[in-house]
Order: sequence, then structure tokens, then C-alpha cells
Amino acid sequence: AGKALRAFKMGEHGVPFCYMNAIIALRSLVEANPDLLKRFLAAVREGSAWASNNPEEAAQAIANARFHRDLDDADFNAESIRMLRDMHALVPKSVPWGRMEASRLREFVAWVQARALWSAERAAALRHVSPS
Repeated sequence: AGKALRAFKMGEHGVPFCYMNAIIALRSLVEANPDLLKRFLAAVREGSAWASNNPEEAAQAIANARFHRDLDDADFNAESIRMLRDMHALVPKSVPWGRMEASRLREFVAWVQARALWSAERAAALRHVSPS
């Protein structure tokens, strides 16, 4: 029931490494609440690990939550989780979990802009990302 998923591994097509998902916070919020941020990231890491190790249970929980009608199919969700889990193996071990390396983001933004895939304004805004 539904369509089979296909992975598009960007690195296999000359696209430089970039981050799939990101949690972004204002520096002022991070500085004012460092313990809250550490606990939040620990909970996200724990939840991600649990979903990775228990894709069927996680998929059913997502389906049961009724976030969106496209996520009501537990089998589709489980396949998606397994695919994402497998794709995380492509993330270089040198990249600490929970932090972005500004040079990687800049390289990706430059690649996208060189191909006119984003407006110059959007690429310029991201080019000034802080390294921490």
C-alpha cells in the first residue's frame, strides 16, 4: 500500500556534505540556558537512538500521534526510519553530534549558489553562520 522509498544519497551525485536536519537556537537563549540546552539535546539524542533501534515501535507511535495524514502509515514510517538510520552512517565521524561546522555549511551554500538553486540573498544570509 503506497510507494516504495528510494534513497537519494547526495554525496554520490557530487553534492557536498551538509546537514539533513537541524535544531537552531538563538545564541542568547543558549547562553542564558546552557543546562536546558544540554538536557534538550540529550533527550533528542536518546529519542533518535531509540527510534533507530526500534523503527517499528517508533513508526507506530508516529502513526498513532496523527501529526499528518501522510504519516498515518506505520509501515511507510518504519521504512523511512530505517532509511534515515542507514543514511546517518554517511555522516563523517569527525562531525560532533549536536554541532555544525561552519565550513561545511559554507561549502554547501556555495555549491547551491553556484548552481543558482537559491537566491543570492538566501545564500548570503547563510554564509555568515557562526562556527559554534
